[in-house]
Amino acid sequence: MRKTSILFIILTIVWMIVIFCFSNQQSDESKNTSSDVTKKIVNIIYKNTLSEQEKETKIEELNPVIRKLAHYTIYTIGGIIICMTLTTFEVQTKNKILVTQAIGSMYAITDEIHQYFVPREKLSNKGYIY
Repeated sequence: MRKTSILFIILTIVWMIVIFCFSNQQSDESKNTSSDVTKKIVNIIYKNTLSEQEKETKIEELNPVIRKLAHYTIYTIGGIIICMTLTTFEVQTKNKILVTQAIGSMYAITDEIHQYFVPREKLSNKGYIY
């Protein structure tokens, strides 16, 4: 096996681990992470042109968009890495696209199943909502 094949296999595994770690966050922790990113984006774009209340409104409006873009971006990166891995094995283009789609889809499905078992919201002293 060539060194480039091994490198891309390792990158694919690292990508899967990163997604697993993000998916393993409870929903309130995940929302806080994306909210922090959204706050930074709003502060960069709007700088000192908005009041604190207007900034909070923008953050609430943009946070779902930022979360969707993050999902899209991380799976796009994964698709590129998987495709590059298959390229090192000299797979035909048509098969490369199909296998990349199959691997990405299967991983997304298993990720959704995994998320089902992660607690969603913490209730005061009564445990978690699933």
